[in-house]
Amino acid sequence: MTESEYQKYQNRISELEAEIEILERRLHGHREAVARWRRKANVDPPSEDMELFRVEILRQHDFWNHREYYTLPIEKSPDLAVEAWVWLMERDLVTESIKIQFDKRGWWVILEKNWRP
Repeated sequence: MTESEYQKYQNRISELEAEIEILERRLHGHREAVARWRRKANVDPPSEDMELFRVEILRQHDFWNHREYYTLPIEKSPDLAVEAWVWLMERDLVTESIKIQFDKRGWWVILEKNWRP
């Protein structure tokens, strides 16, 4: 590898590190905004370890359901289904859970409650 190639790679690494820093600051800002919204709405997450990534309000026949999608703070491995279930059981969230799934996000759960506008 020549000196110019090495310098080119070093410059690209520096650019990517700067981009990562910007994205981490943005993510931190988004998390703070969600926390402020929750405080303002007087809504607490089911567990401080869970991260909300989606909310739905669905009409089903004569009533409405409110669904919240959360990532679970356990290792991202498809072999940990039992651990995901136990984590939810320990926090009394199994009765509200309608789906537990593993994908590129890791383990996540849908919690559902009846909702009235």
